[in-house]
Amino acid sequence: MKIQKGECYPYLLDWKDYVDENTTVIIDSDQLAYVSAAANESRTIEVIHKASGNKKEFKTRTEFWGNKKNSLGGWLQDTNLQREVKGQTLFTKEDFEIIDIQTAQPLEYCLSNIKSKLNHILDHLGLTQYKCILGGKNNFRLKLQAPNQYKSNRDDTLRPLQLKDAREYIIKHHKGVVVDNVEADDLLAIYGRATYDSFKETGKFKYVVVSFDKDNLTMPTFLFNNYSEEGKLKHPIPMLVDEDIGTLFLDKNKVKGYGFKFKCFQLIYGDPSDGIQPYQNFKIRFGETSAYKLIQPCKTKQECLQVVVDKYKEWFPEGVKFTNWDGQEISMTTGQWMNNIYRMIHMLQSKNDKSSIFSLVKDLGVKV
Repeated sequence: MKIQKGECYPYLLDWKDYVDENTTVIIDSDQLAYVSAAANESRTIEVIHKASGNKKEFKTRTEFWGNKKNSLGGWLQDTNLQREVKGQTLFTKEDFEIIDIQTAQPLEYCLSNIKSKLNHILDHLGLTQYKCILGGKNNFRLKLQAPNQYKSNRDDTLRPLQLKDAREYIIKHHKGVVVDNVEADDLLAIYGRATYDSFKETGKFKYVVVSFDKDNLTMPTFLFNNYSEEGKLKHPIPMLVDEDIGTLFLDKNKVKGYGFKFKCFQLIYGDPSDGIQPYQNFKIRFGETSAYKLIQPCKTKQECLQVVVDKYKEWFPEGVKFTNWDGQEISMTTGQWMNNIYRMIHMLQSKNDKSSIFSLVKDLGVKV
């Protein structure tokens, strides 16, 4: 077995020796549907001056008012400079209303793109059997108590106009399976664990998980990252994440990684893309690089988790108190809050996965 490790992902260089005609490709189709629907539409904004009713169209908000947090840029800055010279009152962001405009191309283009992407995945892997996984309703993480609800940072995100049609097409024509109460990523992780276990027993992978979501790299799996840039795959070789400790590394000043170390990194830093924040709401200053410096030097899983536990005890010696996202006043012990974050970032490894931070601490012999 030839695995490329070090300061990169664990690419299985001779992966074709461990798959056969019985290997099934398990595809993250939330990604597939979203990307295909989004690519099939154009987006602009219509800006309306509230006082006069005058309208103007821009490609993006950045084109209109720039990308600076504390000052104006773009068209609005240029316009204000002209108004200042003329002695006129300057505009503010609040003087304008913004309307998002989405314009979709014919639906058949979107559906054709989905079919093309599926065929590209299967052709690249040299496999024919596949199953598409889609997220459904009642994700349990949405009920977890926290100052900000899980993934509430995405509430204002525009959804592609043809997303529903794309999902229905996948369900009807491409063996789509909708999973309720958990996330699609959980079922992908369950398949990932199953294929890793089958590989240990038979020397062959029963499944190949296809996704470019980083969360699928926190536990044992055989994964093909289908992310592409300008039509070229960034990770053409599938990855084998085993039960070892894994690693972290820096890529363009961003922390990447896999395995247990990456899970512990998420326990400390959180996952901003999902709105997971272990400490930010409690006025604690601690960043991505600081979490990397704590976790990366660790040599064992026990050492990794001990670092996490010690950090939470340092941050929250008396536990936490906060107003929940639904308005309830909540009080938790340090361990309860740490377990809450664990349940947000942990991808299930079986349908009856009951693991917790408490069971993990016990299994690894970590001092609390």
